[in-house]
Amino acid sequence: MSGIVAISGMELNRHETLEIDLEVIKMSEKKRPKVLYIPTLHDKNLKASADDFKNYFGKHLGCRANVLELTSKFMNAKPETISDEIEIILHSNIVYIGGDDAQVFFKLWRKLNMGNFLRIAFNRGIIMCGLNVGGIYWFKLGDSDPKHIHKASAKLFRISDRKFLEQALTLHFNKTRDKIPPIKKIIERTSGAAIALKEISAIAFIGGKFKVLSSSPAYKICWNKGKLHHKEIENTSKWRSIHRLFKNDDYKNKSN
Repeated sequence: MSGIVAISGMELNRHETLEIDLEVIKMSEKKRPKVLYIPTLHDKNLKASADDFKNYFGKHLGCRANVLELTSKFMNAKPETISDEIEIILHSNIVYIGGDDAQVFFKLWRKLNMGNFLRIAFNRGIIMCGLNVGGIYWFKLGDSDPKHIHKASAKLFRISDRKFLEQALTLHFNKTRDKIPPIKKIIERTSGAAIALKEISAIAFIGGKFKVLSSSPAYKICWNKGKLHHKEIENTSKWRSIHRLFKNDDYKNKSN
C-alpha cells in the first residue's frame, strides 16, 4: 500500500532516525526491502552521503540499499535520455528523497520530470520518504531552510503541482515567536492548517490514515485571531483517519 513519510532532521552517520527508519521498513512489509536514496547535494559531497546511506541501511539495518546520484551532469540532459537510470525508482520498495540543498533539488527535479516517476512509484505501492526539504514535495507548501527560517522573509517552497496533501509542512519547529512569520504565510496560502515537525521527528500517511513515527513530537498548527495555535499530535501505535488530524476545532484553547 502506498505510503508517505515526512522526516525532519537526519544525520545518516549518527543513526539519529533509527526508530523512524525501523518503522518505515515495517511499513514496506519486506524483510529486506530495496531502499533507494536520492541525495540532493553538490557533486563533491555526493560520495560521502551515498556511502553513509549504504553503510547505514545496508550493513546496519540489513536492507538492499542503493543510491541514485543526480549530479550536475544531468542539468543539460533531456529527460528521455536518462529515463533508464531514473527507472531504478520503480524497482524499489522504499525511496528516501534528500533535502540538503533546496536550490539544487528544485531545479534538477523539474528538469528531469522526476515527479512523473515518483507518482508512478507511489501508485505502485512504494513507500516515499522525504528528508527535510524532500518531505515538502508531498505537501502543498512548506518551509525548511534552517539558515533563513527565523526571518520574516523566509521563502516558502512549492516543489511540484503534483501535491498529495492539501496541507502545509513546516520543519525544525520550535514554537518560538521568531518562527511565526513564515508559518503564518504558509497557513494563509493553504487550507488553514499545517503540520509542524521538530528535529528528529516524522509523520507517516498510508491508506487515508496517519501516525507519528518518532518519540520527538509533531504538531498540527493554525493561525486564528492573530495568534499561532498549536497542538501536539497524539503519538499512539494505531493508525488514525487523516480527516481527524485536520479538524480545526482542536486549536481553540491552544496557543503559543
